[in-house]
Formats: sequence, structure tokens, C-alpha cells
Amino acid sequence: MSLQERAPSSTRRLNQWVINSSYQANIAVETDWEFYSAFLGAPDPKVEAIHYLASLIGCYLRLWDTPYDPWQDTSNSGAVLDELQAYWNANMAAQKRTVVYMASGKGLSSGVAFMNGGNDNLQWSTACDSHRSPGRSNDYAICGYVATDSGGGLFKWNGLQSSNPAAMSWDIMLFANATMAGKWLQVDTCTSSGDTLLTVLVASSPGGRGNWTACGGDDDGCGTTAGPFKMNFQLTGNWYYFFLVGPHSNLARPKFSLRISNQGPSPPPSPKPRPPPPRPPPAAPQGSWGNPVVVANGVSGLPYMSAPISAFQPALPVNCSQYASNGRPAYTFQWFSGAAVPSGAKLVINSCGTTTGGMVPSVSVRSSSAANAGPYTCLGYSSSGCGAGVPGFRLVLASVPRNTYFRIAVHPVSTAPAGASVRLKFALQLPQVVG
Repeated sequence: MSLQERAPSSTRRLNQWVINSSYQANIAVETDWEFYSAFLGAPDPKVEAIHYLASLIGCYLRLWDTPYDPWQDTSNSGAVLDELQAYWNANMAAQKRTVVYMASGKGLSSGVAFMNGGNDNLQWSTACDSHRSPGRSNDYAICGYVATDSGGGLFKWNGLQSSNPAAMSWDIMLFANATMAGKWLQVDTCTSSGDTLLTVLVASSPGGRGNWTACGGDDDGCGTTAGPFKMNFQLTGNWYYFFLVGPHSNLARPKFSLRISNQGPSPPPSPKPRPPPPRPPPAAPQGSWGNPVVVANGVSGLPYMSAPISAFQPALPVNCSQYASNGRPAYTFQWFSGAAVPSGAKLVINSCGTTTGGMVPSVSVRSSSAANAGPYTCLGYSSSGCGAGVPGFRLVLASVPRNTYFRIAVHPVSTAPAGASVRLKFALQLPQVVG
């Protein structure tokens, strides 16, 4: 998926000039996934990336916010440029543009551009390829050629062709903020082949075309003649710098890489990721006071019989002083009576006939008006009632209040033998109707 946006009209500030007429240059901006990922630390990476590119150039902007962009080559800038040209000529011929600039986050260390000599006094005619043949154009560049006038490199546009450059111009802009004042900037194409020229203009605002001042220029600063350039100059804070690059000869068609480096402050480090939230405490074991076995609510949940109980949890935290089960392990159940308990109904709780392996169980019952909070009322205790010589318990609660939570705990009277078990049964006993 890609995001395709049109940059605000206020950012469309790159123009081209030819003799006796002026044209608006439509700049298409391509990106890759690595460029987008460089903004992932921002609150809104998409907006941050778009605003960054719009502050430079752009009429058409596409932002790839997934790693599945079409740019696979990472070997060098020239290979990526060839890939960009092939893809746009094959797939984007219908997109109106004058040149295409690709912002990459692959760490290729420099930009790169096609430069082309030509006819019609244009000198760098690559920018016109898209108008002649969009499917076979070479209009992929990051900067271009400026023909300086007799004023020593002054670049002004006042509507009068007689005082403007004799050829069209392409440029790259850099804004030096106040914190960069006094820092040194180096601009060069020393890693490239071919003969290139540099002119640097400076102004106090990006839109002040009539107030650009020549800051300097270079032809052969890399230690060779008829070759690439290198220029060092000191920055002034809160000023805009334009770097205008062109071929020394309009007969050559070199590729060049423009490098811009400075000694300005490093960007602030990315914030450390937040530590993961603490893990929740482990759930209380099934049948404990904090995690009782919940029986279906109301009258419809009865009668109930539990699965065999052979292991018990720690003693209950809520004691009833009169019960012999105090301090003994327990296995706890919870049942909510609901609003439909018939008047006069009784609750019969027992384990008769369900004990195995020598288990001798007992039962204690408490109630409250809330599911997991007191105060609790002690309702009863039993360790017998199933008949002479029959192990187990039977407890009858003569009153079953409505909308009440019952906590029913089964306890071993003594340590249960291995393999012994008991099952809990309880049901409502309805009042007899005398006819």
C-alpha cells in the first residue's frame, strides 16, 4: 500500500526558466519504506514525513508506509537511480511531472541524478524529457544546472527575461537554523565522474526570489581539473541556501552524487521504549476462596453435583469461631440465589453416598450480599448426617434469602488418604403443600 498526497501549494516553489518565457515545474517525489521508517518515532509518522518533504519540494508525493515498496536494490546510489527510472517509465508515464526526486532512507550516503546536454539553448534538457516521451524519460534528478548571468551568479526572477539566466535552472534547498550558525558546510561531488559546476545562493526566506545573493561557487575542487567540485563555507543561522548544480559542458551526460555534510548538532536520541507492563499475578487455584467454583445462578442452577474432590486449597481467610473446620484446608463453591427462590424453601447440602477411599469430609457455609466482599454471615457447619456408619455430611439451611451469595466450603476432617474423594450435592427443598 502507498500513500499518495498532493503537497500544499505553498510548498511548490521550484520553477524552471527558459528564454522569453517561464514555466511551472511539477516535481514528483518518490520515497521508499526505509525513508518512512525513519519517522516512526514521531506521533504521526505519515504526517511528519509528508511535511518534511513538502518543506523541500513537491507537487506529487507518494509515501510508502509498508516495506513492500518496489525499490529492492541497495548496492549504491546509481543502481537505485536506474531502478527508479525503469519503474517510473514503465508504470508512471501518466503522472504529470517535470522531474522526479526520490527521498530514500537506505543510507546510500549521497544523492544522484541524470544530467543531459541538449539543444534549444536549454543546456540541461533532462527536465524536458517527460514532456516529450514520459515512458522513456531521464527526468530523474535531485539538482541541476544554472547558467549564471554577468552579475556574478545572482539569481533573480523579476519577470524580465533580459535580467534572468539564459537557461533554465534546478536547485536543492537547505535551511540552516539558528543552532547551526557558525558551523561549516561542505558540498561536493568528489565521488562522481564527469565535470560539474556549483553555484550557492542564500536568502532570508524561501520565497524571496528577488533577494537571493550569491554565496559562492566551485568548478574543480576535488584535486582534478575538468572534474567534480568541492566547496566549504560557513553557515549563517536562519537562512536558506540553494545549491545549483550543472554540467560544465552541455555535450556530456554524466551521473553525479551530491554530498552535503555539516558539523551541526546531532539529532536528539530516540526516546527509550517504554518498559513492558508488569505481568498480572497468577490466578488463584480453582476451588480457593479467591477463585471458587461458580455454580449457575438462581433456582435453575440446582440441583448441583460437583466433580470428585481429592485436593484441597489453603484454609479459608473468613473463619466462624463455632466451626470445627477453622484452620483446615477447603475446597470452595459459590452460588447466587437470585430473586426467584420460593418462600419457605430450604437448601439441602450433602455428600451422602459420594465419598470414596476413606474420605471423611465436613462442610461449612457463609453468605454475603456481594460476590467477593463481606461482611459474611456464618450459616452452618456439619460433618455427619448421612446415617450411622456412613461417612459424609448433610446440612439443611432452613432459610434461603433471595439475592444472596452463598460460599460453601468442603473440608477434610482429617488428612485425606491418597486417592480419596468426595462430591458435593445441594438442592432446594420446596415446602409441602397441604391440600
